[in-house]
Amino acid sequence: MNEQVTTLVEKGVSKALAYIEQTETFVVEQAPLLVQEVLSYGLFTSLFWSGFWLLLCVGAVIGGVWVWRVIEKDGGDPRHGFLIILFGGGPTAAGFICNLFTAAKIIFAPRMYLLEQLKELL
Repeated sequence: MNEQVTTLVEKGVSKALAYIEQTETFVVEQAPLLVQEVLSYGLFTSLFWSGFWLLLCVGAVIGGVWVWRVIEKDGGDPRHGFLIILFGGGPTAAGFICNLFTAAKIIFAPRMYLLEQLKELL
């Protein structure tokens, strides 16, 4: 009885060790690719969103200037155009700058970006 249990345990342990070795080689081969994909995807998304916020910012500024000129031409108070520029352009410029800084972090300090991504997983 003890011999059968011992052989079953030895077979199970050897199978487990074989799986662990296969997993180790898989991780060693795939980890650099995963890091590269995380960095590429992060750079793409941050550049995409910075472009999006830049377009909105430019649109808010152009719209505010247009409203300013139309109201000023009619002899009114151009504060509404200024408010559109301030409250439309300000937050969108903040979104643009935030995403641009994320892209710069990926380009110039990729390890710090990866550590932040790992921190979010924990």
